[in-house]
Amino acid sequence: MRFVGIIVLIPFVVLVYLSLISPVFSYTFLSNLKIGNEGNDVRELQIALNADNVTKIADTGPGSPGNETNYFGFLTYNAVLRFQEKYRGDILTPAGVNSPTGFVGALTRLKLNTLFAKTSANSNQVLSPTDTKVPVLPAEKPTFQDLMKFDSSFSQVKPKILGLTHYDARRGDSVTVFGQGFSSEGNKIYFGNSGLYASAKSANGAELVFIVPETISDGKYYLWVENLNGTSFVENAESFFSVSEVSHSPPTIASLEPQKINISSTSSSKIMVTGTNFTPTNNHIYSSIGMIKNIPSSDGKILVFSLSDFERIAEVVDMKKNVSNGSIPIPIIIKTDYGFSNEKIYLFIEF
Repeated sequence: MRFVGIIVLIPFVVLVYLSLISPVFSYTFLSNLKIGNEGNDVRELQIALNADNVTKIADTGPGSPGNETNYFGFLTYNAVLRFQEKYRGDILTPAGVNSPTGFVGALTRLKLNTLFAKTSANSNQVLSPTDTKVPVLPAEKPTFQDLMKFDSSFSQVKPKILGLTHYDARRGDSVTVFGQGFSSEGNKIYFGNSGLYASAKSANGAELVFIVPETISDGKYYLWVENLNGTSFVENAESFFSVSEVSHSPPTIASLEPQKINISSTSSSKIMVTGTNFTPTNNHIYSSIGMIKNIPSSDGKILVFSLSDFERIAEVVDMKKNVSNGSIPIPIIIKTDYGFSNEKIYLFIEF
């Protein structure tokens, strides 16, 4: 009888041992991820975060173990914050920053890959930032430029313009283009149907710097890029880049009032942005919870909006089901016809 007990026990012990030495989850993260991203990489990120109670997305509902989604929302953002804090020595300290960011950049991916990366057969090698061919970005809260950068390992796609440092320039000015699909050499930035173009190189497939031609006339132009990967040209596209000898400055943000607001005040409370170079119309607010278009400014110094104006505020309100207290930092960026603000300012939504 004693032998029977031992025989029954051995398979159990083997199963327990195998469960301890066999990885439950394996995935290699090659792309930077942030709030608003969608796709399988996000789902795999949620699975990885759910493997640890400290970084678990949620106990129940969307994002919880077994209910992972393809959307990078605020629950995922907060879980990434906890992951970066837990592995501060591997993620934040090397970048020289103090606070977690929620932005899954090269150092965060390196730590994820150290823990979870798929490896070749009989190999313990994991990917490093060099292996993934992605430039190591600072693990700080991303600026607008950071948000617009694409992973350079995907630079073989057709070129696409996602943003500029400014949308109003004089002849001879230097302008940076953010996007994807840029070649190391041979990029041509065309100015509408003028026949003029500027040549530019790209070190990472995501940025181009060009000089506005001295021979171009004043006016508004549609910019498009052409290289060996293809063209970003779109028929009948709207002109968005102005050339003029009169210099216009992009907007700046000095303050938000209030900067902290409770989620229960979504419809009643107004938020005031104080700054400079706002235009009478066509002031747009960009954020991680959507965009607010065409906010007027009578004096060029003040914009007023409310939380309910954001397109995805309902998602934040819905978080109250899973979050009892805390706050979410929402980056606020202003765009006018003359460019984007580049100040780091955050609106904190409290629960």
